[in-house]
Amino acid sequence: MTFFDISAITTVGAVIGALVIIIGGIVAVYKIAKRVEDAIGVDENGKTVSDRLSRVEHQLWPNGGDSLADQVKDLDTCAKNTSTQVELIRDLLVGMVHGQTQGSAMGRASGAAFGLATPKYGKKTQD
Repeated sequence: MTFFDISAITTVGAVIGALVIIIGGIVAVYKIAKRVEDAIGVDENGKTVSDRLSRVEHQLWPNGGDSLADQVKDLDTCAKNTSTQVELIRDLLVGMVHGQTQGSAMGRASGAAFGLATPKYGKKTQD
């Protein structure tokens, strides 16, 4: 073998190696680009990430009743009203029981508010 033959084989090997490295780099970049496209591209329903985020954003701020924030506010208001009503009923019932055991005027007035007459001897009768 001559020097020229070894040099040609080395050159061909270096070119093939360089081509393999370049093709490997192109494949790696393609795989990364494909993952990025899958992450921020269009989903199976044809919606982009921007479309999906705008729907989520729509739910986060009050907008007249359709948002999650509006519904939570409505539930909070309803819970506060229910709590107030329960406290009122509890106070009236405690007043009625207190009025029966001590014969107070407040207990008789509370019973009268519900349509119950409270005689002086502690027994309730229906009017």
